[in-house]
Amino acid sequence: MSQNDLVIANQTFPNTRADINSALQALGSLSSGATEPATTYANMLWYDTSANILKMRAEANDAWISIGYLDQSTDVFRILDDTQVVNTSGTQTGLLGDQATATWEAGTSTTESLVSPAKVKAAVEANAAFSGLFMGNNLVPQSGTYIIPQGYIATVVAIGAGGGGGAASRNNDNASGVVANGGGAGGICVKKVDATSGQITITVAVGAGGASAYASASNAAAGGNGGTTTVTATGISLSASGGSGGTATVNSGTGAISAAAVSGGVASGGDININGGSVGIATKDAGTGAYGNGGATPFQSVSASSGIFTSQADNLTGKLYVVGVTDAALLAGRTNSVSSTASQTRSASGTVGGLGCGGGGAACRNNTGSSANAGDGGSGAVYISLEGVV
Repeated sequence: MSQNDLVIANQTFPNTRADINSALQALGSLSSGATEPATTYANMLWYDTSANILKMRAEANDAWISIGYLDQSTDVFRILDDTQVVNTSGTQTGLLGDQATATWEAGTSTTESLVSPAKVKAAVEANAAFSGLFMGNNLVPQSGTYIIPQGYIATVVAIGAGGGGGAASRNNDNASGVVANGGGAGGICVKKVDATSGQITITVAVGAGGASAYASASNAAAGGNGGTTTVTATGISLSASGGSGGTATVNSGTGAISAAAVSGGVASGGDININGGSVGIATKDAGTGAYGNGGATPFQSVSASSGIFTSQADNLTGKLYVVGVTDAALLAGRTNSVSSTASQTRSASGTVGGLGCGGGGAACRNNTGSSANAGDGGSGAVYISLEGVV
């Protein structure tokens, strides 16, 4: 390791020879050292031993340009990260290095560069329609922006969320009645989308299921309404509103009482629009006891009905529907109604609705203690099915 100012001064011959040797050693070792040479020249080389980096002095002699890294442990020359690739005119054509994740996700940069598998994955997830797109029917996992790739014709199905079930409870009263209704179902929109001429970016907002009602002691509570599911793009505006929340009623006498009918969601903007299933009036017949209805599905309403349970526990009184033959994901909510004349605490629970389905109502009456917890409405959903490749 040697550094020299590379100027041979007038001096005695032995000193001159020593100075020449020092200068040659400096040139031969690329002026290697932990600090830069005291005297520098344009375009001179310096090997920085503190960082193991080979550097060249700028033509203006005002800065060092890093050339590469010399790995002394493996005796290998290594290219520095973010080294630009240029043509003979000095115009950048690529980059020997990485770029920010956001750059890859944007997908608009034309600079060629190295990239990690993790960033490729992030870019694909940010720009692709969704995982498993090419396998037929696909459930969009969540609200967000998705892409229908060019060359495909897709069927888009938007399903509104189900309403939460209603709940009714009354205790410490041997001569009373309770009745509860399940939630309405969300609407459904179906639309063909033609992306054969170019990819189509759609914005999806998935409606949340309506909250279930809870009642204890002696009160009634309605379930929450289901949220609206929307799909929008240029020339596309699908809207499937959620089903209404279930209703409930209590009374202190033995006369017949009813829980109001519950409406389903409304669909618009599709080639096919189907309003969600509704729930008819649920009536507890005259007498002491409880009664209730289950939640609706997007394709099936729950008819108005009446009845009474006077001395039974954990009775399944709601309607139960399955859409299709095997699609258990669209299972409707159910209603548990409980009534007892014995001196013990009782409770009723409604079942959570499947996708787009209303939650089951819950009705409980007891002479000691009671509570009713209805089922939540099912979440909305969006399905995309690719039907053809051009």
